[in-house]
Amino acid sequence: NEEFRKFQPFDIVLLGAGEDGHVAALFPQHHSIRHEGEEYFTMPDSPKPPVERLTASKKMLEGADTAIALFLGEGKRQALQNFKNPELSTLECPAKLIRNAAYPYVLTDNIERIKPFTLVIFGGTGDLATRKIAPAIVSLVKKRAIPMDFSIVGIGRRSLSDEEYKNHLLEFDDTLNQNIRNNINIRYFQMDMSMPNALEGFEEYLSKSANTSGSIIYYLATSNDVVGNVIDQLKKYNLHKHPEYFRRIVFEKPFGDCLESSVWLDRKARNVFPEESIYRIDHYLGKYAVQNILAFRFSNPLFEHVWNNKNIEQINILVDEELGAGNRIAYYDTAGAIKDMVQNHLLQIVSLILMNAPKNLEEKSISNEKVKALKAVDIHSSKDIVIGQYEGYLEEAREAGIAETNTETFVEVKLFCNNKRWRGIPIVLRTGKCLIKRRACIEIIFKQQLDKHKYLYPSAKPNTLFINIQPTKNISFRLNLKNPKGTFASYLMEHSHARFFGSRDTGTYERLIADCIRGDKTLFSRYDVLKISWKITDKILKLKENLALVKYREGSHGPKGFYEY
Repeated sequence: NEEFRKFQPFDIVLLGAGEDGHVAALFPQHHSIRHEGEEYFTMPDSPKPPVERLTASKKMLEGADTAIALFLGEGKRQALQNFKNPELSTLECPAKLIRNAAYPYVLTDNIERIKPFTLVIFGGTGDLATRKIAPAIVSLVKKRAIPMDFSIVGIGRRSLSDEEYKNHLLEFDDTLNQNIRNNINIRYFQMDMSMPNALEGFEEYLSKSANTSGSIIYYLATSNDVVGNVIDQLKKYNLHKHPEYFRRIVFEKPFGDCLESSVWLDRKARNVFPEESIYRIDHYLGKYAVQNILAFRFSNPLFEHVWNNKNIEQINILVDEELGAGNRIAYYDTAGAIKDMVQNHLLQIVSLILMNAPKNLEEKSISNEKVKALKAVDIHSSKDIVIGQYEGYLEEAREAGIAETNTETFVEVKLFCNNKRWRGIPIVLRTGKCLIKRRACIEIIFKQQLDKHKYLYPSAKPNTLFINIQPTKNISFRLNLKNPKGTFASYLMEHSHARFFGSRDTGTYERLIADCIRGDKTLFSRYDVLKISWKITDKILKLKENLALVKYREGSHGPKGFYEY
């Protein structure tokens, strides 16, 4: 002990986990894991032979700068599950002690093998398939996160051969390894999804012509006007179930185009597929910064203690885009900024900001609290809405064959939450296209200092918390300080995501598609959350009917609203 004391705390501790989750000679529910010393100690009664052992103590190991736990071999599968179980403590799974190290790591070969599956993309030639879905799948293949024995079947109206479709789908990556390109099984099935017998013969095509087998994910990367018929067709030809393999269906946002249509779509989907097989995707829920909101709030009492109307002046949620509607204009003109962004992305963020602490971090508990929060959200009047359209939008629409349009490309709304915690606090949602710069950010503006202190520093600015979503994932906090020259000013204290974790990150579609393949619905929307979002959205849409569109210049800040730059 005297010799080793010179080296403490250790730089690196490497620990092999046992089948019961023990590390070193620290065993579950045993006095060894309860030992409070900071040294090596002996024991005469080890639960496993040899009964006499010498071991490092818990405090000695968890004080390491870097701690690595190994779960290797089939026999360690249950130990790994225990390690991942949030309900179990270090007393029950000693390997968990590594989490107290500054940098904990787990190395394992116990990854559940993904069985062969087929991804059927309705709308397989569209922008979403080529810009989001295909790059996500290829990235998962490159990382070996999914095996090569899967298939993609694109469905569309265009007349394409399998090879032509593969080239179309993979044209985003001209540096793709030829071996990967050759071995991904990509097929094409020409079909008009609006026809009553569109999927006739499709099951035989999958099993014979397309050379596919096993489980199927149906990805609806298409417009809402044909989604209902696709569901009907899947049921009509018995493609929605299988006694051995899973059948899952993925819906893109927006889920419906109003409250009434979303209720109809949900009822239709659940009449054919069980709820556990329905995946309602909102790619913002896959973004790291959005996922981090709950961790930031509920693991830092400093902020959660002041997370209420007594301390917060205003909440701003901003998603500004530099680009216009582009080749999405046919879809975008039917949706507009409110349906495209507010109903899903922005209101999902609102629910995470306003919700109370869930019972646990399971999807059910989190969604329950989201529902409670959104039920209290309301908009007062049309005075709380500003809508706009960038100057070049009408010309873009005409070039796309759209004669006249009043679609908003910018919206700013001011909401309120009518519960005790948040009553009276404005929640400003803002999003638009062709604005001065691309950014997505949450701003929590805290109230100014108490009146009795204002006279001391009258120029002090309000403390503001910035949770950036894109292009950076940084978290910043504005403080008022004196600099070494004695000048009083406000400064940002910033956590740089790229500095700590690197600039590379798993893409949101990559993360969500991988979760769908594995059957993990944690980051997907539950319908009752979407239903309440649509109630709020429908009211916004009704109130904005008589509002005039404010024209704004491309590359500007957009129309003047409730948000102050």
